[in-house]
Amino acid sequence: MKKKFLYLLAAYLILCIAMALTSCDAEFSNDVNGSPEEYHAKIANTHWQLAEVMNQNNEWVSPEFYAGFDIPDLSFGYSNSYFMKICTHEDRADFTYVNGTYSIDKYFSITMTDDNYQGIAYTFKVTNLKDNILEGDFLDWRHEQRHYTVRMKRIEK
Repeated sequence: MKKKFLYLLAAYLILCIAMALTSCDAEFSNDVNGSPEEYHAKIANTHWQLAEVMNQNNEWVSPEFYAGFDIPDLSFGYSNSYFMKICTHEDRADFTYVNGTYSIDKYFSITMTDDNYQGIAYTFKVTNLKDNILEGDFLDWRHEQRHYTVRMKRIEK
């Protein structure tokens, strides 16, 4: 009986160690509360582009296959300013250019205001930041509170 318990304990410990080692390759995962300053340092002076959107079938698709939503450029500045080129129209022919300020909380939720809009315009709840990929839930408060699960890729400017 003791041998069986020791084998189970050893298997459990090996499994825990393996899980800990595989989680070490993640640059950021939003499982714990962090420092807003640390998150700000990770995204300040970066440029991003929408790479994929999760569709209604829970499949990642490229923006050209997701009607009515695209972000060809999203940049975050050091001084809490941001710029975004966003499309929220079905024909994908009309883009809006947005300037404003952003703030980050301890959950890595980025709140963005629009200089031409009263109140919060967008919220990006980051769930994963790894290498040049930024994933999370993007909420557009200006257009019927639309919600998108997105994967952004870092671009050079």
